[in-house]
Amino acid sequence: MQNITVLQLGAALAIIIGLALAWLAFRAAQQARAIGYDQGYDDARNAQLARIELLQGELDDLSGLAADLETARRLERDELIQDADRRIAIYASRSNPFTEADLLTLQTAAEQLGLLSRTFHGFGSTKNATQASHIAQQTLNMAERLRAALAARTAQQEARTLEAAA
Repeated sequence: MQNITVLQLGAALAIIIGLALAWLAFRAAQQARAIGYDQGYDDARNAQLARIELLQGELDDLSGLAADLETARRLERDELIQDADRRIAIYASRSNPFTEADLLTLQTAAEQLGLLSRTFHGFGSTKNATQASHIAQQTLNMAERLRAALAARTAQQEARTLEAAA
């Protein structure tokens, strides 16, 4: 009977050792799986980091290119605006064909109309004196508007000259 007990004890010990080995194998497999997962994650992360760095470099290059293109677009727009301003100034100067001599002529005409108004007033023709005085005043107003237009044209020409020199 002792034989059976030793056999039973040996079998029980073998079962316990087998269960312990199975449990150790299961734990080792779980640990190996976790380590393998971590290693796989690290490998994938490192591979993607290299790709991300490459994409970041491309993004920086494209951002620089976009900034350069925006600067070029602004410069081109500014050149177009300056060209339009020059053309407007040219057309504006063409629309005002009057000169300083024309201004003097208007002032002289206004003085003559004032003299005519005083002459009519001296003859007692108040209606004609009033008309001549009114026309003299309108002529003086016209001369003042022409003086302002000529001054503006001169200022534009000076600005264009300074701009061309720069």
